[in-house]
Amino acid sequence: MGFCRQHLPIAKTDRSKWKGRLEGAALVVSAAELFIKIVEIALKYLVELKGPGDEQTRARREIKKDFPPFYPRVPKSYVAGSWVDWTKLLSAYTLARELQHQPGQGALSLAELEERFDDWFSSLDPFRKEQLLEGIEDCLKLNGSDESGDDQL
Repeated sequence: MGFCRQHLPIAKTDRSKWKGRLEGAALVVSAAELFIKIVEIALKYLVELKGPGDEQTRARREIKKDFPPFYPRVPKSYVAGSWVDWTKLLSAYTLARELQHQPGQGALSLAELEERFDDWFSSLDPFRKEQLLEGIEDCLKLNGSDESGDDQL
């Protein structure tokens, strides 16, 4: 015999505990999905003309395989020596995917995701940070003005 959430045969105090857990899980999944969207934007906007090494190239490819094919955005300018630490991003991305599918890990994992993202973002030089923020702004403009979905990220 099954019950819907509203008619679970439990005391009201237990209902509020379960409601809190559901809300917490929803927050974890939402944060993970937002981070995954930022990773997708990073792939598209943080184009590297020459990779910094095999480990970085493998990490970028590992992330990229989970997203549909796209054409990267060619930057308006380029700063020599500027690069992205794809291994740090892969570490954060892997955790975000885990949280997306298993949100029960809760606040500790969410704090870990935030820490990994901050570590990656702080490793970007000002040029790359500006490119990423430009990509986020473009994505927001697209989603706000183009309802057809033709060029959405």
